[in-house]
Amino acid sequence: DFDFIALEDAANPADQILTIHNAGGAVLNWQISEACGWLAVNPTSGVSTGEPNQVVLSVDISGLNWGTYNCELTIADPYAMNTPQTVEVTLQVIGPIIELSPLELSFTAFEGGENPDNQILSIRNIGGSVLNWQADETCDWLQLNPTSGSSAGETDQTTISIDITGLEWGIYDCTLTISDPYAMNTPQTVNVQLLMNGTLYVTADFPTIQAAIDASKDGDIIVVANGTYTGNGNRDIDFNGKSIIVHSENGPEFCTINSGGTPLQPHRGFYFNDKDYSNALLEGFTITSGDIDDGGGIYCSDCYPAPTIRHCIIRNNTAERGGGLYYSGCDGGIIEDCTVSDNTADNGGGIYSASSWPLEGDISWPMEVRNCVIIRNTATDYGGGICSYNGNDVDIVNCLLGANLADYGGGISFAWSDTSNVKNCTITVNTAVQNGGGVDCSDGGYVQIINSILEDDSATYGLGWEIA
Repeated sequence: DFDFIALEDAANPADQILTIHNAGGAVLNWQISEACGWLAVNPTSGVSTGEPNQVVLSVDISGLNWGTYNCELTIADPYAMNTPQTVEVTLQVIGPIIELSPLELSFTAFEGGENPDNQILSIRNIGGSVLNWQADETCDWLQLNPTSGSSAGETDQTTISIDITGLEWGIYDCTLTISDPYAMNTPQTVNVQLLMNGTLYVTADFPTIQAAIDASKDGDIIVVANGTYTGNGNRDIDFNGKSIIVHSENGPEFCTINSGGTPLQPHRGFYFNDKDYSNALLEGFTITSGDIDDGGGIYCSDCYPAPTIRHCIIRNNTAERGGGLYYSGCDGGIIEDCTVSDNTADNGGGIYSASSWPLEGDISWPMEVRNCVIIRNTATDYGGGICSYNGNDVDIVNCLLGANLADYGGGISFAWSDTSNVKNCTITVNTAVQNGGGVDCSDGGYVQIINSILEDDSATYGLGWEIA
């Protein structure tokens, strides 16, 4: 069998050779018959006493539309024992094929704001002949320029622009259709989505913070009015894996999350778990009165990476690990411009961080604690201010850690830790009942303390710094 492939309106495919020979005795007087106008056979007859005869098969695609063509050659000699023999010849003529890039487009805009930037859709013919494409859409908020074109292999571009005039908050979907009635794969479609982000207000629009989060979508901003927020919907608040900003209207002095947790009715402020929170931000709250097993104020587990916590006051919370904040199995994450004070835990009175996981391949991004005040926190075991445990990386930069208390590491405890840095920090007036009034580093790991002040810390062993 023979297969030929050609592009419509392009060059003929290369010739192919059919070999005929006599595999028996005497003389083979063969003749080929065919009835395909697009196939030429040369020669059409011959003689073989055993030597091979070569027959050239040539295809002429002139005037052929795209499609599949079949032809059967019959080789015969009335005196041959196995006459006739047949050979199948197939010709595939490839017509215009639409190629689009990208296949999905996403636009984001804010209600009442400016139109999003234009984007480009590329259209190309990867088949034969000429693609005469036409773009159609039925969305009033979307325009294309141009809406038609031709491609013989070169890439055409059409500009997609969005007009958000009159559009309200929500998600808008549109399908672009690119077609050519003579293209092999017509029509092709491109999905276009417009995210009209908005600002959701608590309590003007939603009665609770959780209700606003549940109604939000990626990119939204939730603004929480002044007040003290308690009860269901305003504690154990879950971002649900969304890339959103939740911030108070006027800062932590005017907006409090009172979790109201007790040993019998445990609650915390905020909960982040098992999602990508790289674009999530929590900002401007006082978070207090949490009482739960892990993360009295904020809990983050298996986040890749963890969210950014900014300009918050996290105080008077209780937990077994991480009285103020708890991180476990997370990568990255930022705590900045926060005050973490008067929290209590067995380990990590202020902040507990353990077991970070690589975000990219084997690369692990450290959790960052920067420009924070971490004071008057208590841990009955490790890390009054901060406990970094079990292979966790943490960078502590431009922080004050003062008047914290623990059995080991009044200010900071690095236990079974990995690679961490303390830079431009003041660690003062911290107390350890056992080791490391300021910093305790035990059971391996690598910690750098750079350009930092350790003074007036107290402990039974290692007033400022203890390595074990």
